[in-house]
Amino acid sequence: MEDYKEKIDYNFINTYFSWIDREIYGTTFGSNLNLVMSLLDNTKHIIDDSGLVDNIDLSKSEEFDIYLSLTDSLEIVSSYIDEKMPQYREQFETFMQNGVFDIKSYDGKNCYNAENDAGRRNNHNYINISLTHNYHDPETIIHEFFHALNEQETMSYAREYLTEGISIFFENSILDYMLEKGYDSDEIAKVKLDRIKSSYVDCLSLSDKIIFIDTYMKFGCIDRDSWSLRKYFKFSYGYDDENEFYKTLYLDEEQFKSTESLYDPVRDFSYIIGTVLAYWGMENSLDERFIQLNQNINNLNTFAALNSLGIDDTVKSLDGLFEGFKNYLGKIKSKFKER
Repeated sequence: MEDYKEKIDYNFINTYFSWIDREIYGTTFGSNLNLVMSLLDNTKHIIDDSGLVDNIDLSKSEEFDIYLSLTDSLEIVSSYIDEKMPQYREQFETFMQNGVFDIKSYDGKNCYNAENDAGRRNNHNYINISLTHNYHDPETIIHEFFHALNEQETMSYAREYLTEGISIFFENSILDYMLEKGYDSDEIAKVKLDRIKSSYVDCLSLSDKIIFIDTYMKFGCIDRDSWSLRKYFKFSYGYDDENEFYKTLYLDEEQFKSTESLYDPVRDFSYIIGTVLAYWGMENSLDERFIQLNQNINNLNTFAALNSLGIDDTVKSLDGLFEGFKNYLGKIKSKFKER
């Protein structure tokens, strides 16, 4: 058996985790790693149990059969805003007219590689959309539009953690709107499956790395005794097998060395918890609460923002969150034939 414990560059790995530590120390995320690990564990098990990710290639997006032009997608988005949230009609038109939206066609087949984002630069909003000319385009436009709506010069941690939940809620809302209007249910289900697949991949990645982040933050370094220390203190989350612990750490090291940007655990977490929150919200028809959260997100701390949706830190509340997530996954699963 290969001894991964001896292959790891501990100087590199501890320097790397010290950078991550500086980014998250004292934040809601960094101060609640046990809760984060519990949320990840629940999310992974519910997606596993749903059967939606069984026997499919997680590295590729679904293949679509129906073409949508830019005109088609903009008509869908415009009609959706008119009917469901007319208070944002003027803002959407302003963004379209003054160049905030930069919409281009993406030539690749795998929409996972299409670049879509929104933010602020030089005191101006920007929204970049890479059209894939399928049912992803309307939900991508509305997803990035909501990011721009809650992007401000001064943003709260709540916005950093929950902005994806808001955008994912409304991307699902517009997909359900398309379903109401008679658009193809199979294509809509494929878009929803792509979101679940990408969130599941993020969950697997962060579930591995959060153990090492937690180890570094508790002990100050990672070394050949780290696995034994976690076992000795009976931490709830970790690896039962010592070699698997160091093998995963070694693979993470290789990934870190091959990527220029610093790994951002909060980014992955925001997509994961955002998907859970959005699906729970869809299951409970919380459109107005999510609109209110979007309008107030930068004036609230994280727990106050969750409370505004009806989520607190009680076991009953968290159980309800995951029950709603599970039920919504079941509805998506029912749209697919056996895969």
